[in-house]
Amino acid sequence: NCDMAGEVGTIYAKLKKHAEAAIWFEKRIKCGKKIVANDYYFLGRSLYYTKQYVKADSAFSSYVKTQPAIPFGYIWRGRCNAAQDTGKVMKGLALPYYTKVIELVKPEELEKGKKDVEEAYDYLGSYYVSNKEYAFAKCCYEKIVAMNSGTDKFKKVQEFLKNGTEFKGVTAAPDCIKK
Repeated sequence: NCDMAGEVGTIYAKLKKHAEAAIWFEKRIKCGKKIVANDYYFLGRSLYYTKQYVKADSAFSSYVKTQPAIPFGYIWRGRCNAAQDTGKVMKGLALPYYTKVIELVKPEELEKGKKDVEEAYDYLGSYYVSNKEYAFAKCCYEKIVAMNSGTDKFKKVQEFLKNGTEFKGVTAAPDCIKK
């Protein structure tokens, strides 16, 4: 039963047994009956938490196709790709997804989406620092400071801007997203 597969997956997910949950969510989707966006979301999360980032990204890609105007799927695609972009010089695998998050969160929604936007700017800033594009990085980090979320990430960025030798004498780029 397709509905039961989803329910079993949900139970495993609540128990944080993500590998088992992924198996059941995959069964739910393979049934092909009444598939909804959340089926892909729950599959993607389960795969993400088992470090199957490529498969998780594929699930979130399917989610985004059903929900292209909301940032939620893009933040998860960003996470999947950021988890694979761990070299000393980052490749920017998550850039298009985190950029989309920044573009989609409207100013009137910023308070609700602040954590996701902060995450997006932090990845972009890290990418620019690793590629020695300090003006763009400074722009991203200044955006995080301006949001003043009070998170650990906010505090880390504040300290980095204050003491980072990379930013001495550097003027922030007028736009954080390189076109």
